[in-house]
Amino acid sequence: MAIPKSAKFKYEIIQDYKVSNGKAGRFAAGKPTWVVVHSSGNPNAGIDSEIAYMARNQDYAFVQSWAGHNKIIEIANTDYPAWGAGRTANKYAVQIEVTEDKRLTKSQKLQAIDREAFWVAVQCAYYGIPLNKVYSHADISRMYPQDTNHTDPIAFFKTVGVSWSAFKEQVKKYHNVLVAGGDTNKIASLGAKNTTVTASKQSASTSTGIVKKYAEKGVFYPNETIIVRDVPSTKANIVARYYKGENLTYHTVHIGNGYVWLEYLRNNGKSGFIPIREYNNGKYGKVWGTIK
Repeated sequence: MAIPKSAKFKYEIIQDYKVSNGKAGRFAAGKPTWVVVHSSGNPNAGIDSEIAYMARNQDYAFVQSWAGHNKIIEIANTDYPAWGAGRTANKYAVQIEVTEDKRLTKSQKLQAIDREAFWVAVQCAYYGIPLNKVYSHADISRMYPQDTNHTDPIAFFKTVGVSWSAFKEQVKKYHNVLVAGGDTNKIASLGAKNTTVTASKQSASTSTGIVKKYAEKGVFYPNETIIVRDVPSTKANIVARYYKGENLTYHTVHIGNGYVWLEYLRNNGKSGFIPIREYNNGKYGKVWGTIK
């Protein structure tokens, strides 16, 4: 199942990969079929510190994404497994952590949890993951006690009045709107009363971060030389170049960081990202080739 192009994202999902593709191997089914939800368990660190620490210690543990009160950051490609929920769950699940930073207000913690729910919904819609396959780390510990004994994020959620069932209901709300191609900005945030919690300012800064991605298959024929990166960002490593007269078969479209990017599988089994047109403040530039 793919997310229709008409769907509008309430929150920006920034892709800032710090983990190489395939570091934790491949998913058992070739793609994720579960989602595991975590909380950091560390009230003394904010999201940026947590990500920096995880990047330094990725040989021991990492998840694909982090949620904070004002941003969602993917640090690893969701097409590949992570090390965060034990050997069994890791083979099936994409995973996200939410910061427990004690410096945040209750409202900010609710914003972070709401962003976590949104990210989970995006993964379920994008990969076709059933909503009954969304698990807490505590669920995984009950299912596979030989693998892990963590109980997050249940206790952290309770500190701000969010039950696990309420979290999953929020995931469902976002998911249903996404797969219908609707506007997720219309979903009230967790803890909201009369108004929603302030969302990421996508309209004013759509050139920053990946604001949308969706599955799409096609063949791109460039009409000029274009540089390919290992992440959809001009700050990423250059891994190839495509020239006029060549073509590539892509499987996913990423929009943000100033461009529309096509993701394709390179000969070495890793992903390549080729920009095909400019994208700034919701406006698209001319395509640098032909798509068939």
